[in-house]
Amino acid sequence: MLLFIHLLLFLIFSILALLHFYWMLGYQGGLDKVVPTHPERETSIQPGFLACAIVALALSFIALFYLQNSSLTTFRIIPKSLSLVIGWGIPIVFFLRAIGEFNYVGLFKKIKGTSFAKADNQVFIPLCCLIGTLGVLIMI
Repeated sequence: MLLFIHLLLFLIFSILALLHFYWMLGYQGGLDKVVPTHPERETSIQPGFLACAIVALALSFIALFYLQNSSLTTFRIIPKSLSLVIGWGIPIVFFLRAIGEFNYVGLFKKIKGTSFAKADNQVFIPLCCLIGTLGVLIMI
C-alpha cells in the first residue's frame, strides 16, 4: 500500500511539474483557471518564466523525493536526515494551501465567482487535501 501511495504522489507531482514547465515555455493553455482572478480585473498576478521555472523545479524535486522514498529505487538525492522534515513539510504546506489565504485561494476565500474560484473548489482544494492526506499516511 505504501508503494502505491509513493507512486501516486510521484505521478501527481510529475504531472504538476510538467504543466508548470509547459507554462514556463510561454504556453497559455489553462491559465485562466489556475491563476487567481479578481472580478474587476483579468488576473491578480501574471506568472512569468522565472516563477513558473521555480515552481516546476520544486514540484520535480518533490516528485523525486517520493520516488526515492519508495522501495523501487536506491538512489538518494535527499539525505535521510532531511527526509523526516521534508516528509512532514510537504503535507503541511498542501493542507495550508487548501485552507488558503482568505481572499482568492482556499476553503475560506472571499472572492468566489471567478473561473479560478470554481476550479479551486472543484479541483485544487480536493487535490491539496488528497496530497496532504497521502503525505501524512506515508509518515505515520
